[in-house]
Amino acid sequence: MFIFITYTIYYKPTTVNEILTSNNLSREQFNYLYIYDNNSVMTIKDKNKINNLLSYMKQLTIIESLKNDIPKSTNKYMISFENSKTNNSLRITILNKNFIEIGLKIPNKIIYKKYRILNKPIDFTDINNLLK
Repeated sequence: MFIFITYTIYYKPTTVNEILTSNNLSREQFNYLYIYDNNSVMTIKDKNKINNLLSYMKQLTIIESLKNDIPKSTNKYMISFENSKTNNSLRITILNKNFIEIGLKIPNKIIYKKYRILNKPIDFTDINNLLK
């Protein structure tokens, strides 16, 4: 007689804000924003623009993705929120409109994970409008 046991791992949906909160970055005052695209780097020091984009990202409902073969967009963006005083940073790489990779650099720890966006796809027009 054989007994087979199977199980499935279910990840609970979360938000970018909850990830920041769980890593003690929810009150972090980021003072630099770097946006890397295929051809250039944009540096932003305007706190209103930084906070507007951070608020947009915090609203994303996400779930950890176990897919390794995520189709990548031809336009790859990496958004880096950084605090020069604490050296903490939040890096969000937009793999395509439905998948992001979040990297956190906090004291003694660097974490990178891929997530699928559940509530709304990333809209580059919205991001550009927030930075104007």
